Amino acid sequence: ISGTSQTSKLTISAAKLLSLKSTSATQTFTCKITVGTNNTPVTATKTITIFNPSAAITPSTKDVIATENHEISCVLTDIPSQISGVLWDPATDITNEYTLEDGTISGTSQTSKLTISAKLTISAAGKACISFSVWLEINFRYASHNTEYRECVCSGEP
Repeated sequence: ISGTSQTSKLTISAAKLLSLKSTSATQTFTCKITVGTNNTPVTATKTITIFNPSAAITPSTKDVIATENHEISCVLTDIPSQISGVLWDPATDITNEYTLEDGTISGTSQTSKLTISAKLTISAAGKACISFSVWLEINFRYASHNTEYRECVCSGEP
């Protein structure tokens, strides 16, 4: 207690949030006390929307021709707002090698794209596979949701 104020705090585990979301994504919590000899209720409410972000790339493995640019799309779902700075590992936005696009949110989904230039696929053609992982950064920390994409690069003409 500090002077005439007191702060009460409710902490909800991630497991409990997932359990609550299975009932309804929107949950309302009420803080209540009773005061005085008549036990007059004093309340405050807070409504939250629970999100459980995920990422998916379909198919997870794909052969590509080394002489053509290749695009990988990752669908980010159950997100609260536009995600900026979607990370593709090991790719970074490098001219003539990789082009990264965050995409635009529609409802609670967003599609991020990674374009791999033909120049880079030709230089990687001797390797069996190139693996990429997608990371979401939500609420200033990395979400535990990542999706790995294994890309097998073929050499030669189509």
